[in-house]
Amino acid sequence: MCICICICICICICICICICICICICIYVSTQYNITTGRSTQKYQIDKAEDPRNWLHPADIVSVNDTKDEGEEHWWNIFTDGSKSEQGMGSGVAVFTGKVLAEQLKFKLGDRCSNNQAEQLAIVKALEVIEMQQVKNNEPGRSVIYTDSKITLGSVISAKKHEHLVEEIRKGTVTLNKKIWKIKFQWMKAHAGIYGNETADRLAKEATQNHYVTYSRIQKAL
Repeated sequence: MCICICICICICICICICICICICICIYVSTQYNITTGRSTQKYQIDKAEDPRNWLHPADIVSVNDTKDEGEEHWWNIFTDGSKSEQGMGSGVAVFTGKVLAEQLKFKLGDRCSNNQAEQLAIVKALEVIEMQQVKNNEPGRSVIYTDSKITLGSVISAKKHEHLVEEIRKGTVTLNKKIWKIKFQWMKAHAGIYGNETADRLAKEATQNHYVTYSRIQKAL
């Protein structure tokens, strides 16, 4: 009888040890996976519409300009783009002062994000770049943000779209316009040999290989 009890106890101990080993292996693999992909251990958030209380006033309209402005070469010209590859989603931002490439930025999104979100995140980051710039002699600063995404521009000016990134674009634009900046958006054709657009496209593709994820909210299914 005692021998049977001892055997049962040993079996139980072995089972517990096996369970502990399995748990440790799962934790280790999970940790390694997060390190190599840049994912966090938090659950994914849904990119749902912002609370109506946080919406901008209808009077704060973001304009989209499809024509070139005179003296445009003196503006900050910022080209944005999004890209999707086997490695994931990426956003690219190419900042030009006149015709000089001054800054190149790239940001990785979660692999469950959409290409539209990548396009939108690039614009959000472009607005952040503008906000950090210092304008000489407090003169009004002017900037044109270019994108090849008509869907993004349509969302920004639509009264029915209130996703997080869309609202961030609106708020960022209005904030800058209320200071000493004049921000305009302009659509341009993709892959048409325009240096700024091609540069932003390259940066977006490179961003998909980054380890650190900048944005991971999942776009809500339509």
